[in-house]
Amino acid sequence: MAQILIIEDYPSIQQIYKQSLEKAGHTALTASNAATALELAKTHPLDLILLDLLLPDMDGMELLRQLRQGKAAATKVIVTSNMDTPQLQEQARQLGVVAYLLKATVTPRQLVSTVATVLEGKASAGN
Repeated sequence: MAQILIIEDYPSIQQIYKQSLEKAGHTALTASNAATALELAKTHPLDLILLDLLLPDMDGMELLRQLRQGKAAATKVIVTSNMDTPQLQEQARQLGVVAYLLKATVTPRQLVSTVATVLEGKASAGN
């Protein structure tokens, strides 16, 4: 299965995502901040990144720009955030985000389903 990096600063959400993805057979790495995420992206081959936009040390879009300049340049990214504006979605799409999920409404089952769809190559930024 896939190796997935979860970039999420809320421990409870991070744990729910990790457990759900591991139950589905994936390997899940976690980062609570941008610095850790960048280091993990340099040292681990990743199939997918789940990216929160509000992080304690860097804006999520800026982190995405930096990831796109490193080893994770071609890695598929799903944004998981409660920030949702047409401008943010467009900016994410331009940076290659393949799905945009609202944390407040997505269930663990929906997350796992979206991850499966993205890994199969069937998702688009509006998901």
